[in-house]
Amino acid sequence: QARRGHVICVAGKACERLMIIRDGLCKVRVRQDGLFQDVGEIGKGQWIGLTTLGGFEVEPFTVVCTSEVVLLRMDATDARTRMSSELREAVVNLGAQMHSRMQRRADLLRTAFD
Repeated sequence: QARRGHVICVAGKACERLMIIRDGLCKVRVRQDGLFQDVGEIGKGQWIGLTTLGGFEVEPFTVVCTSEVVLLRMDATDARTRMSSELREAVVNLGAQMHSRMQRRADLLRTAFD
């Protein structure tokens, strides 16, 4: 479990675990001009750490709990070795879609505030 305000994943750093939110909500943030900007919210059934699992060195977003959150966690190294290549590819594709969606939202917000 993670408490409200707990930072689960930090933009610019590798996520050491693959996580699935079982209950609760988290904010997804990007850093822009030295400030954090909320670009979305994720909850039950959403995955965290997919970008790192997919072979990228760092995560693009910061994820912060907005309530008490129950997480299913697996060490990233274990996830890479235990998942079949087909499942890992599907998970990576899901992560890429989520990343793209959040990036479009961040770009839209950036445009709106400029």
